[in-house]
Amino acid sequence: MINPKRVQRIKTGIYLFIVLVLLLPVILTVVLYFRMGRMMKEFRIAQAADATSSISEVAVSQPDALPALAVLPESENGQSNADSSAELVPPSSSSPMEDSSEAAPAVSNPYIPTAYQNLYFDTLAAPAPEPSSKTIYLTFDNTPSGASQQLLDVLDKYGIKATFFVWWDARDSVDNIAFYKELVKNGHSIGIHSYSCVEPFDRIYADKDAFLADYQRIFEAIEKATGQQTRLYRLPGGSISPGNSQRQKLLAQLKDELDLRGFLQFDWDASAQDAVVPPLSTKAILSNIYPALEQLDSGIVLMHDGTGSSSTAEALDELIQEYTERGYRFLPLTSETAPKSFLENYEKEVVQ
Repeated sequence: MINPKRVQRIKTGIYLFIVLVLLLPVILTVVLYFRMGRMMKEFRIAQAADATSSISEVAVSQPDALPALAVLPESENGQSNADSSAELVPPSSSSPMEDSSEAAPAVSNPYIPTAYQNLYFDTLAAPAPEPSSKTIYLTFDNTPSGASQQLLDVLDKYGIKATFFVWWDARDSVDNIAFYKELVKNGHSIGIHSYSCVEPFDRIYADKDAFLADYQRIFEAIEKATGQQTRLYRLPGGSISPGNSQRQKLLAQLKDELDLRGFLQFDWDASAQDAVVPPLSTKAILSNIYPALEQLDSGIVLMHDGTGSSSTAEALDELIQEYTERGYRFLPLTSETAPKSFLENYEKEVVQ
């Protein structure tokens, strides 16, 4: 006599077997996918480590050149060779720009852009170490302006080199090309902010194409002035936009795109918050900077050019005096400085 319970158990076993057979390829595929991803990540890390371990010394051929930029050798007619893959020779230990006389060899960039091909480096910056302790990187946005010389005078007073994230200033009749060239000649580093930063952000951030079109204009202006291409950039307003999910998504996309093209993003650790009207007092500016720096061994300080007041320059003077007495050194950002992006710690669900 057939036992119904036994038959049912057999049927259940058969069903389970069939389900297992059907799911097994899916499970194996998922496992293989994650395993391959992990292997590729380990492979890339190994490549970076190999590149870093094969460091070679190179003498400085142009001591006045800017380490943050990839130097483009000039052709016989004096025009900059935009297709060159040459990197700027790293500075010697006596250079005020960096205290290392060695640099990791460049890694070939596998990404080939289909648009805005000028915004591209055929090598990627070597992995940068974390900043050494007691180091401050002074950075200024919205340069040049009619007040730029105040800041430069303070920096020259102490023999300090800083980083200027530039725009194309059409308000104060500043000779932008001459100013960019002078910055580099004097040993400061130069980065990209925006060509038309004075315009509403909605225009710059209308979409990726609008941003890249603006970015290319300032990129090429810097190259025309200096004969060099800079990897450094800072997004107008920074890389996060709380409360604006659409723009935040675009900001994340822009960083990914510029990373692929070989650029380096720099946000900040301490902000003067001095781009306001009416201008802040010197005391207010310092009260915005000091608490943030107190928590750090090293940090990037954001200040603004052209605030319409002497407060920023006065605060800069006091800041340099205070932290020099504390044993800090001041360096400009370069392509050998570890990039900093707010997106690294921003909530992933917001930017995806």
